[in-house]
Amino acid sequence: DRCEGRVGARRSPIGYLPEPDDIDTTDLDISDEALAELTSIDNDQWLAEMQAVGEYLETYGDRLPRELVAEQRRVVEELARAS
Repeated sequence: DRCEGRVGARRSPIGYLPEPDDIDTTDLDISDEALAELTSIDNDQWLAEMQAVGEYLETYGDRLPRELVAEQRRVVEELARAS
């Protein structure tokens, strides 16, 4: 539905996340609270993970595409601002 423009998404530091109300939960036994948690992120956990990813990426040295380094840094900066 989102790819066809029928529903939106909210922007997050790691990309776009679906709105809980846009997910068809017909015949699913899931609470609103659980769905909200499933469609959210923990900024602090993601920040720690992305910093670790950055350390790993450094092991590639000059072989690593600059664009990948830039994207990792962008995500870290946005997560830090959002925390």
